[in-house]
Amino acid sequence: MKLKIHFTIALLFAVFFSAFAQPKIIIKLDDLDSRGGVVSCRPVLDLLLTRKVKASLGVIAIRLDSTAAKVYRPYLSAANAKGERLFEFWNHGYDHSQKLPPNNSLEFSGTSLAFQADHLEKSDERVERLLGIKMQTFGAPFNKTDSNCIKALEQRQHYQII
Repeated sequence: MKLKIHFTIALLFAVFFSAFAQPKIIIKLDDLDSRGGVVSCRPVLDLLLTRKVKASLGVIAIRLDSTAAKVYRPYLSAANAKGERLFEFWNHGYDHSQKLPPNNSLEFSGTSLAFQADHLEKSDERVERLLGIKMQTFGAPFNKTDSNCIKALEQRQHYQII
């Protein structure tokens, strides 16, 4: 009987809470670029901006050119009614490289610590120079990392390792 009462209370709490809680959806887009003032995903970004939907955007640093700040300006400064930034720009690698010699390695898996640290540094510097932001989040190309990636991220103290 005691178990049945606890279950009933838990069920009532869940129903009550879900009636008032808004679901949380995470929108993660990656492989962002901008060249010659063109962004291929502009219609998606504009829809998210219009509807004030938060999103997380993974940028490949080498694929940004001098037009990046102008192209991404509306998204860099966008905020919701609470003043929270709508768009987070995160590090999705310097060049999104793959099939690197000698073992068909990926940018952050199978490559040396020096290589990975260099790519993190170059991507951070390029995005800061072209977009004026310091990225604090990282998502590896192809979602593949190794122990060198963790070490390289630890060297970049503005990334939080969880």
